[in-house]
Formats: sequence, C-alpha cells, structure tokens
Amino acid sequence: MRYNWLTYNKKTEAVIMQKKMVAEGKRRIEILQDMGLWDEVLELWEKGTACFSKPMEMFGQVTGVTFTFNEDEELKAIKESLEKEKDFIVYYGIYDETIFGRMILFMQISSCEEDWGMERNTIKNGYADVYCYNLDERCGEYGSIGFKVANGGLIRTE
Repeated sequence: MRYNWLTYNKKTEAVIMQKKMVAEGKRRIEILQDMGLWDEVLELWEKGTACFSKPMEMFGQVTGVTFTFNEDEELKAIKESLEKEKDFIVYYGIYDETIFGRMILFMQISSCEEDWGMERNTIKNGYADVYCYNLDERCGEYGSIGFKVANGGLIRTE
C-alpha cells in the first residue's frame, strides 16, 4: 500500500493537535477542581468521558448535579456532532433553562493554541467561552458566560 505523504502529515498533525487539546482540557478541569469541582470529573475525563451539570434545588440551595454525556443520549449526540462540525473538544457542559429555552453550554477547547493561556485565566475568574446550544430551537452560537461551583458542579451565573 502506498501512502501519500501530504495526507499522512495532515492526519499526523490532526492526531497531535487532538492530544494537545485533550491535555488542555485536563488543565482546565484541574483549574475547576481548585475552585471546588467534583474530583471524579477529572478521573472520567482521563478515561475519555466528559461531564455536564444541571442546576437543581436541594435543601434550599441550588446545586450543580453532575452527569456524564453518556447518560443523556440526546446531549451526547449533539456534543459529538458539534465537536466534528466546529473542530473543538468539549471538556465540560452546563445545562441551563432560560426564557429562550433549554440550553446546553459547551465549555470547549479550540485548536487555536495561542488563546489557551488567556482562556485558562478567564476560567480562574469564573468566566468561560462556550458554545451555547438551544435544545428547543436546535441552533447555537459562541459566547461567554459567568459560572460558579455549586456543591461540586457548575452552574451559570450570567
């Protein structure tokens, strides 16, 4: 079998970038852990599974209850489709119900390495660049949100 060196190099570059993005996801989850995110999120990430949280009221407080995308077939399919279409990797998601409908906010890593340092600093300040997907309207856009850790999971604050 003969290989086209250009095709081989592009595939090799894609694999290398994918590994870098996964490592960046780990760094971002570690930052979130320092803020109080549930420890198991990183363990699941290292096994290839991303998590998301849903805000729920428990004992008079809003808590971010954590799930894996594997536990919700609809969200898992949307996540995987967007990762391929938009060329990013989702390291965490936040489910949110708004006046505009049900949203899933994908905290994601792009292949634009030069932005990663700034994005990590933004996360440390309780903000994240996300891909916001409206589950009711079936559309999405990039944006920024405020978030906080609530009993081990993340909830949107703004």
